[in-house]
Amino acid sequence: MRRRELIAAALGLTTAAALPGWAASAAETPDTDHTLRDGTWAENYTRARHELEHLARHYVTEPGMTSHSEVRDSGLWLYAQANTLRDGAPAHHANDARRLAAEAAMFAAGCYVDFGHMTAATELYSRAHHAAGPDNPDLRAFISAQANWVPMYSGGWHTVMRRCHSLIPMAERHGGPALLMAYTHRAKAHAVLGNQEAARQDLAAAQANIARVSGAQGPHHALHYCATKVWFSSAGAYAAMGDRHQHADAKAHAQADPTLGWMDRQLMQISEATLDPDPELAAHRIRFQLLSIPGDGFAHCVKADAQAALARLKARELTRHHKAGPEVTALGQYLATVKVA
Repeated sequence: MRRRELIAAALGLTTAAALPGWAASAAETPDTDHTLRDGTWAENYTRARHELEHLARHYVTEPGMTSHSEVRDSGLWLYAQANTLRDGAPAHHANDARRLAAEAAMFAAGCYVDFGHMTAATELYSRAHHAAGPDNPDLRAFISAQANWVPMYSGGWHTVMRRCHSLIPMAERHGGPALLMAYTHRAKAHAVLGNQEAARQDLAAAQANIARVSGAQGPHHALHYCATKVWFSSAGAYAAMGDRHQHADAKAHAQADPTLGWMDRQLMQISEATLDPDPELAAHRIRFQLLSIPGDGFAHCVKADAQAALARLKARELTRHHKAGPEVTALGQYLATVKVA
């Protein structure tokens, strides 16, 4: 009962209100309730912070560590706890508490993106932005940049472009990982929409700004946007432009980091396959790659990128042969049956 009530409060609901369907299972998680543990507020805060950072590191680097649904529920439950800790924070820890609540909501939102639950993700990104408050403009900018995953993985590239146009000046003023993320997102939007010159300019800006962002040279995790993510995103943009040489170079930079996310490795393989001049071979590569993914590893973003690749391959075949070949057809049939974990 207490867990359900804390989650309801974090989502702005009354304690008597039913939880949204997407949030209900988080009330059943067996995870520790840090708000009830013995110790000072600072000790309970530290425990919650460490748990969030553990989830953020392992979620992106270790497939199969636990199911996606368990990580998603743990993230939402941590946000509910952080929201409670924030309400009881000593004055000198108030901003620490705000940042914890905002980062926990942001992490949970990213998990819901991976499930394709965009309504839930949008709600949690909004709550993360509110929790960060006006004293944390760097974190607010990063939350806004990460929220672009919703239109990105829904095919809304014009929305991504519009948001990045307003976000980049904010990120330039306040710094932080949004400075890298916004440039790479806009570069991918330019690439998908056909403006290669603008895409290359934004990729160059992102790569040049790595040195300006504290922690960008550190290991990859879900609460930051490091140099590795810049190179991963660059690889995807170069693939969208059909630039095999630059894609290979960016991919090599990204793969040099052993903490590169396992999901990002899947996405880079999909983008690399689209560079094959033979659409049939490309479709074959993608289908057999997807068949190798464990059931709990088939995230919405992987399926969305595979579907976008399929559309490009099908268009190339229709231009050449006026019909889709057997491998392109087989990839489409397979994707139609796949359910996101």
